[in-house]
Amino acid sequence: MPREFGTDYDPDKMEGFDNPAPGKCHLEITRVDEDSISKTSGNPQMEVDFEVLAHTIPNQEGKNHREYYSWTAASEKKALQLAVACGLTTVDELKALKEKGRGPVIDFNMAVGRQILGKLTEEKYEGKMKVKLNFDTYPVHSSKHQDFPRNGGKLSELGDAQDDPFVSGGTTSPDPVAGGEGDAGISPDTDMFG
Repeated sequence: MPREFGTDYDPDKMEGFDNPAPGKCHLEITRVDEDSISKTSGNPQMEVDFEVLAHTIPNQEGKNHREYYSWTAASEKKALQLAVACGLTTVDELKALKEKGRGPVIDFNMAVGRQILGKLTEEKYEGKMKVKLNFDTYPVHSSKHQDFPRNGGKLSELGDAQDDPFVSGGTTSPDPVAGGEGDAGISPDTDMFG
């Protein structure tokens, strides 16, 4: 019996990834799957696809990289580093939450279309050499990483790729909404869902 497929696929990626070489690069997040399962460990994980916008090595632009973020307690720091790099949260917001004994709640689907700096390194994984980002992800305007290449045209497009429905004013402050009952005004620095 014939099977009808949906349209959630990219025919250009049917031949697999054209993986970039190791090096410093400017990347755009093109896809996030928060509910993936590792084929080797069976652990839940997040898959994130990146497109190279600029690279220290010529002719790497347009190549794609996939990074895996395991949802284990030991590995969640890597995902938080990515969240800071792409602007889903900040170090200050994470510090404030930690002081209050609260963990952050982050929707990584909001990262699609956002840009970061990343350092791809080569390492041996399951007997094969793989290119990985690991913890080497940084905001595109980081003053500490001026030696990373940047695609000026893509930088001019910066801003949230998607509106964040959970945030008013572009911050994920852990403080509750100020104001009394019936107050429709929300501080631009307040997370609407506290």
